[in-house]
Amino acid sequence: MVLIPRLWWPLLTLMVLLVFATLSFAGEILGVPDEYRPIVHGITIAVAVATLVALARVVWVVADWRNDTYEVSDDELLHVDRMPLGLSEDRKSAGLGHIQNVSMSIPTPIHWLFNFGNVTCQTAAELGAFVFFAVPDPRAVAQEILTRMDRYRRRQETDAARKRAQELPDWFEMYHRLEPEAPEGRPAQNRRPAQQP
Repeated sequence: MVLIPRLWWPLLTLMVLLVFATLSFAGEILGVPDEYRPIVHGITIAVAVATLVALARVVWVVADWRNDTYEVSDDELLHVDRMPLGLSEDRKSAGLGHIQNVSMSIPTPIHWLFNFGNVTCQTAAELGAFVFFAVPDPRAVAQEILTRMDRYRRRQETDAARKRAQELPDWFEMYHRLEPEAPEGRPAQNRRPAQQP
């Protein structure tokens, strides 16, 4: 769904060039008049070079497609866009704690037929939307993101409760330090002065 639209033009060019190469080769085998031989050789060389360029373009597009990934970890979403041969790399990430809404869409009947679609994760205002374009089985991808978000929130709540539980003895110690000491070793009590008759 992503690769084929990017490949149709280089593949069509490659097919046309292969037809020309076959015709040039057939012309060499069947015999060409001597006055046309340099032209046929020039065309054959040009077609061979153009075929190699078109083939290199196909390989480049496939490698570029394979390098682009969407990743979902226990803490974040990550979109890695790498160029072949390590020429450049662009990373976009969003923490699971910043995601506010997850939705999926299947834009066309062809996408529905092949079970491909887009998953949109709406994040905080400064981050904007994080979109996974044309992923296989978008329902499962959206469900996996929601599951990991739920696990992340539960882990955050557990860590916060554990931190509060660890701080509780410190609070009690601080409270006891701030409590005024009673005279003669007796605990401090709220005493009201005796009223005179």
